[in-house]
Amino acid sequence: MYRRILAAIDGSPASAATLEQAVRLARELDADLYTISVQEWPRPLEVIGMEVEIPQSLHDEYFDDCKDRIRYAAEEAGVRLKSTKVTKGIPATAILRHIEETGFDYVVLGRRGRGFVHRLRWTSTAHKVIACANCPVLICPTCADETERVSREMPEASDVV
Repeated sequence: MYRRILAAIDGSPASAATLEQAVRLARELDADLYTISVQEWPRPLEVIGMEVEIPQSLHDEYFDDCKDRIRYAAEEAGVRLKSTKVTKGIPATAILRHIEETGFDYVVLGRRGRGFVHRLRWTSTAHKVIACANCPVLICPTCADETERVSREMPEASDVV
């Protein structure tokens, strides 16, 4: 049924849950795993009121490390990792283009927990991929989402008698 799974991994600590879920699915379904990491177009980083260009070599090093972590996770789980693509662009656009061009049965990506108001906006990468993908999409909560959920469930100090 699901033979080709694509995981969108940005290399952040929050995307570890996405990688873990994608590896687990690929192992349980005996599917091939593909990953995509998208480097947003290089834009200057504002540091203390000054714009600083980030050298491409730093981006390359970051994504090489990301690919190493992906390979390690797949190898540890005994999953067939077919590719670890790194591309530049707008994340949602690049992911959707890769889905369309390559053809996947299932996509796994994460969402960032940015609060209730952000969830109402259909501007995030996850929302755009859900709206436009031609295959099922699994959205994984990230560590930030879990922290937010737990904090919502915990009583305020003033509520505790």
